Amino acid sequence: MEERVFGGRYQIVRHLARGGMAEVYVAEDQLLNRIVALKVLFPELARDEAFVERFRREARAAASLNHHNIVSVYDFGGEDDSWFIVMEYVEGRTLRDIIRDEGPMDPARSAELASEVAAALAAAHAQGIIHRDVKPANVLIAAGTGTVKVADFGIARAANVLQGLTMPGTVLGTASYLSPEQASGGEVDHRSDLYSLGMVLYEMLTGKAPFTGDSPVAIAYQQLKATAPPPSTRNPRVPRALDAVVMKAMSKDPAARHGSAQELREELLAVDRAVGDRDATAAIVSPAAAAGESTTVLAGSSTSVLPPVAQEHRVERVAAAPVPPDVYRRRRAAVIAAVALVALALIAFLVLSSGDDDRGTVAVPGVVGLSVADATRALDDAGLRAQITERDAPVTANQVADQDPDAGVIISRGATVTLFVPRAVTTTTVSPTTTAAPVTTTVPVTTTQAPPTTGAPTTTRAPATSIVVPTVPLLPTTTR
Repeated sequence: MEERVFGGRYQIVRHLARGGMAEVYVAEDQLLNRIVALKVLFPELARDEAFVERFRREARAAASLNHHNIVSVYDFGGEDDSWFIVMEYVEGRTLRDIIRDEGPMDPARSAELASEVAAALAAAHAQGIIHRDVKPANVLIAAGTGTVKVADFGIARAANVLQGLTMPGTVLGTASYLSPEQASGGEVDHRSDLYSLGMVLYEMLTGKAPFTGDSPVAIAYQQLKATAPPPSTRNPRVPRALDAVVMKAMSKDPAARHGSAQELREELLAVDRAVGDRDATAAIVSPAAAAGESTTVLAGSSTSVLPPVAQEHRVERVAAAPVPPDVYRRRRAAVIAAVALVALALIAFLVLSSGDDDRGTVAVPGVVGLSVADATRALDDAGLRAQITERDAPVTANQVADQDPDAGVIISRGATVTLFVPRAVTTTTVSPTTTAAPVTTTVPVTTTQAPPTTGAPTTTRAPATSIVVPTVPLLPTTTR
């Protein structure tokens, strides 16, 4: 693959990453003499018109966006049953790698980075494009400048287009960041991206995603039913104001979230300014101290009003009126019907979303920390293939340090998962420096025996055994 040239001008330089639909390479644009990122659709998907159309849609969606926080798309093409997208190459790390390496991030830094992602989403939403796969792996931080770039509009769609390509068994997103409406197969709009960004911000602040589970289905169920605790319960450094922003973005009801990505961005910028100012941070008013106020106010040069956080309200208890038997029966029947509908919907979701179905897709198992043999066996059991790649990593030899795609990503059955293992350490033995080539000298060993009488001593020839003495450099001698 490294020798291949796509479109007559894009020369592959090296492999960069692997996603749910395509391989990504670093390539050289031989016509314009610049480095680009080349995204090539998997060969097994290039023969599926639905995936090819999705790929075309990604190119069109991203190419229509011109924003400094969005990875630019330069070109799109196909040849020999291969389809590719040429994109801006960003030298740096993903937000996923930063969180893995550094753990929870500083609240002010987290708010700043999230505000840049919100700016990118606001630009996309203004063009009627919904990303639908906002996650740390799709947020790039440029080295040197620190510029935030949002990438991978592979499952984006226009807000005014029916979800005809979103069929059961196709890639829908990553379970850990799905909005409840995505997890339930409901209608998706721009507020789904805001929910996913709230999940990403939660992980930045705490070092872990809000919901975890043994399978993507278990995590998706939590997206529907569970409520994560505020980030400050896991990281005490998180101020209440930022807690409020995160929890509002993660509201299960889309109507309770921010009205737009721009509104979310403005609140994040207000929190960032307050957290960055020690005096302002100390003056953040807690709900208990607000004496009945419904909002949290940040003190400082510019006052910003942020959404409310959960507060206790005193409720006067009164005796409930007795419920007539017929009303009780109707209510019970309604509750049973509602529970049955929810159970049927959940069963349908489990059937359609399970990675073990026969529709040609499978959820990637987590194999980080396993031995190469165990990881390969786990992938094989899931119907996937393993590709071993060596790189420097501070883990035990023959142990998987990382994987690509991540655990929980839904990909086509039979696809390849790259396993990153520590690079083998090469030991080099350096011979001592000598001024001359070694010379082997055979020295006979002689033994002298004392005479039994007073006669002359005799010398007996040594046995055939020899001693090998290496010749070493001698000091120069001077003959007088």
